[in-house]
Amino acid sequence: MKLPADIEAEILSRASMSGLDYATRSRYARRIRVVREQMMRLSAEFAPGTSCAARYADAYFLSNFPANLMKTMRVINEVLLHCASFPGGRSRVRVLDIGCGEGAGLLGTYYALRSAYPTLEFRLTGIDRSAKMLERGRQMVRSIGGRETRVKVRLLNLDAADVSQAVYDRKCDIVLCVNSLAEIVKEPVLPRDLMSRLYGCVADDGVFVIIEPALKVFSRRLMEL
Repeated sequence: MKLPADIEAEILSRASMSGLDYATRSRYARRIRVVREQMMRLSAEFAPGTSCAARYADAYFLSNFPANLMKTMRVINEVLLHCASFPGGRSRVRVLDIGCGEGAGLLGTYYALRSAYPTLEFRLTGIDRSAKMLERGRQMVRSIGGRETRVKVRLLNLDAADVSQAVYDRKCDIVLCVNSLAEIVKEPVLPRDLMSRLYGCVADDGVFVIIEPALKVFSRRLMEL
C-alpha cells in the first residue's frame, strides 16, 4: 500500500521539498538535515498537550500526516472488506473527523473510498479546537477540492463536546477519531457522556472508526469503554 502520488506531491510541496526523490535528494540535503534534527527534538520532547509540536511544525507534519493518512486508508479498506452493507446504495458519503488536525483522516477516507467507488460524492467535515491545525488542514484539502467537484469540505473550529454543531440533524456515514482521543481526553477513563455524544453522530448503518496510539493506557481505556 503506497501513499497516493498526488498527496505525496502536496506534502513535499508544503514542506518546501517539491520533487524530492532518490535522484534529487542531494538538492535538498540541507533542508532534509534541518527536518531530521527537528524530528529528533520532537521525539525527545513530545507529550500530548505540550507545545513542542508547534515549535517543530514541519517535523510534526511530515511524521504524523502521512502515517495517519495511511492508517486511515488501511482501516477504511478493512471496513469495505468486512462490512458488506457499506457503502451499500449510497451515492454520497458524509464523513466527520473529530479532532481532524491537518486533515489526514478525512483525506485517508477519501482516497480509500475513491479508489473503490470512483463515482461517490463526498461531504467531508472536520472539527478541531486548534485554529492553526485547521489552517494547515485547509491547505491540504484544497489539493483535492480544486479538482474534484464531487467533494465538499468544511473545517470548523469546535471542541469535541460541541460536535452536534457540526452535524445538525444529518448523521454521518463515517465518524473518525484518528489519534485524537489521546489529546481530547487526558483522564484514564473515557467519559461515557462524551463518547455517547460522538457515537450519536453516526448514522444507523454507519461506521465509527477509532484509531489510538498503541500504548497500554489508551488500549485499556477503549477496552473498558
